[in-house]
Amino acid sequence: MIENHRTKKQDETLIAYCGLHCGDCVIYGGKIADLSKELLSRLKESEFNRLALGLSTMFPDLKSLKNYEQFCDVLTALNWVRCHKICRQGGGTTGCKIRACCLEKSIEGCWVCEQSENCELLAWLKPIHGNGYAKNLRIIREKGKEVFLREERFWYDAEDG
Repeated sequence: MIENHRTKKQDETLIAYCGLHCGDCVIYGGKIADLSKELLSRLKESEFNRLALGLSTMFPDLKSLKNYEQFCDVLTALNWVRCHKICRQGGGTTGCKIRACCLEKSIEGCWVCEQSENCELLAWLKPIHGNGYAKNLRIIREKGKEVFLREERFWYDAEDG
């Protein structure tokens, strides 16, 4: 589990249809995007590309600096990894099939769906979140949204379901 965000706004609109909490997401907060943008800017200002090339040839332990341009490409990509809206406002993955399913069924979230334990639509979350989303769904289903918002939430969990 990542850092618990009990101090974040305890607003139930931040509970995504899949049981994740938008307030726990580094993409929604934009922190990673902001940091990558700042780092890229500082590297460019200092013309670090020349230093990286020199260091990679001078010191065997720094040979990975030969990949500096690829690193900058990754930082540039990270500049765009942010959500400006929460899930319930259409943020997150565009065309989310989970959101579409819940809206089609007119349900508040997967926690009220009888098929959520074996739902194929939720399977794409597993590589990123492990069993975190499934644990969240159980907490919301069994204890309610208020308890979920107040107590432990899972962004990632590697343990069995």
